[in-house]
Order: sequence, then structure tokens, then C-alpha cells
Amino acid sequence: VTKIASLLASLRPPPLLLALASSRQQHRPHPHRPLRPNRHRQRPFALLVVGSFGGGSSGTSGSGSGDHHVGSIGDSTITFDTARPGKATSSTTNDTMRSVMWFRKGLRVHDNPALLSACEGAAAVQAIFVLDPWFMTPERVGANRVRFLLESLEDLDKSLRAHGSTLLVLHGNPTEVVPAALQQWKCGRLCYEADTEPYGSKRDTAVAAAARAMGVDVRTPVSHTLYDTKQLLAKCPKGEPPTVYNSFLKIAASLGPPPKPEAPPPAKIPGPMSAADDLVAGLLSSGVVTGHGIPTLDALGYPALPVGQGFPARGGETEGLLRLRAMLGRTKWVGEFQKPQTSPTVMWHPLGMGSGGVGVAAGA
Repeated sequence: VTKIASLLASLRPPPLLLALASSRQQHRPHPHRPLRPNRHRQRPFALLVVGSFGGGSSGTSGSGSGDHHVGSIGDSTITFDTARPGKATSSTTNDTMRSVMWFRKGLRVHDNPALLSACEGAAAVQAIFVLDPWFMTPERVGANRVRFLLESLEDLDKSLRAHGSTLLVLHGNPTEVVPAALQQWKCGRLCYEADTEPYGSKRDTAVAAAARAMGVDVRTPVSHTLYDTKQLLAKCPKGEPPTVYNSFLKIAASLGPPPKPEAPPPAKIPGPMSAADDLVAGLLSSGVVTGHGIPTLDALGYPALPVGQGFPARGGETEGLLRLRAMLGRTKWVGEFQKPQTSPTVMWHPLGMGSGGVGVAAGA
């Protein structure tokens, strides 16, 4: 997991603070090490699943105190302890409420508070992903990252279909596409995972403002990062991040333990609103959307990457969880914290799945 995390993290700028992109599993690093972007401690669930494109706390866990939920994806079964004080699930359904779940970085159905919030009391939920032309150019984003993203989108759509839903991939500028979709589909709620990066923050501010101007309820839970970055920075002197790790630990500890994983999504996600072609028709005719569906590398202007070439891990939640289980199964390797003794660029022995396949680190 840490090897995958380090490789994926190297493809994009490091997070503002070490633990801001960390796993929900609580880490206990050495208190006297200087603070720097340690990519081995990033949140494995998110890093194994996201394509690093596109992207307050709301949403419901759907659990009572002390509940345990088991989520199965592919061959993986993971148990989540979802006890979260002060959280409750509404059993009331609004017959007219339509929600849009806007996926960006957290391309997964498990441990996804934004998805749960979109489903809460809704009559219909439409999941979307917007292929932003700002990213989709070979000059800015390489073929490995794009293929990983496309594979992640395919896997996400498969996971959503298992819950009676689908993923609608729209091509265009998110600041135009998302508000137009909300208006044309007559939606009253928009949910997405909070983004901390400059481009994402600027984009989200514009989208949220347009949505609220239409009376849409905008919900942006924090789940890509271990802690809410705004809460952390509010406790920093002069609002500046600490430069030594011991200071950071004290600030993080003042917020208490990070939230536990959320409950699995409903067995049946509310909806659908309408057929995909009907939903897209108006957006296409208005020119806001330039296309829809998951494209190929070739269609995006990228060279083909044959199976076995390029980044060895296949994108998607399914393979991410398989890799996580495989790595956590290496109890001696994990318990003795042997990762610092290896190279962060060492490859894996592929075990066969998709473009790269599930594998473990060479020399394991």
C-alpha cells in the first residue's frame, strides 16, 4: 500500500500538511522528526482509488452507536466500525428531492460521506464525473495518470451499478456543466468531497455559488483528508502550518481522533432520475457539455498503452482494496515498519489483473 501511495503521490503536488491526506487509520509517527511531505503516510484508500483529477462536513453515517458494517467489493470484505457521536440517519424520504453526487478524487462507494449525504432522504440520486479539459491534455497530464483515471471511472460505474445506480461522465468545464445539470434536472441538492488544492478550491467556490443562487443545498464533507484543513490552520499561529512535526502533532491532537470510516452506501441507491441519454440531451444541445461517457486514451489524444506497459497498478476501488488487504496481510513487514528500508520507486510482482494487476512489492 505504501509503495502504491508513494508512486501515486509522486504524480501530483504533495498535500499542505502531512496528515491532511492521510489514512483514516491513525498513525503514530516519531514526534521529533521534522515535518515534510512524507508520501508514505498518505491515505491509502483514497490514493489507491483516485485518479488525482478534479477535486465542511455533512452527510450521515447510517449507523447507530457501536455498529459494525461489512462492505464487499470484488473479492474484498472489510468491516467498518461506524460509531460516530452525534450522527443519525433520517428515515424520511422526500418524494421530490433530487440529488447530484459529484465525484472527483474519492472514486469509491465505500467510506464516502458525500455519497451518503446525497442519498439521505432523496427520491433520486445521479452520480456524475466531469472530465475537465483543463486537465485532459498530454502537456499537463501524462498517459499513465489518465489511464489510471479511466480505469477508476469504469470500476466506479461497476460498483454503482451493483447498488442500482450508474455513473454519468460528462465532458466540459465543471463550473458550467454542474450548475447547468442541476438546473436542467431540477435538483435540490449537490454533494461532493471538499478539495483543498488551489485550482479545486477556486472551481468549487464558483460551482457552489451558482448552485446556492438557484436554491440548491450544497454539502461538502471532508473525506479526502484525515482532518479538516481549515480547522487545523485555525489552530496554527498566524494561520501558518508548523515546520516541525512535534508542533503539528500537538495541533492535530487538539482536534481529537479523526472520524471513523462511514457506513457502506444503501444497497439500493435512490433513482435513477432518467435515462442517461435523456439527461445529457439538453446539456449537449446547449453546448455546455461537449460529450459524455468514459473515453479511450486515443480519443483524448494520448498514445496507446499496451497491457503490461506503464504504471503497473490498475485504477479503481476494487483493486485498491485488494492491494490494501494484501499489504496488511504482511504482518511482519507492517509491524516492523520496513517500508523506509526500501526504495519508493521499487516495482511490484504483478499477480494479473487489468493493465498492471494486483501485486506485492518486489522482494517481499
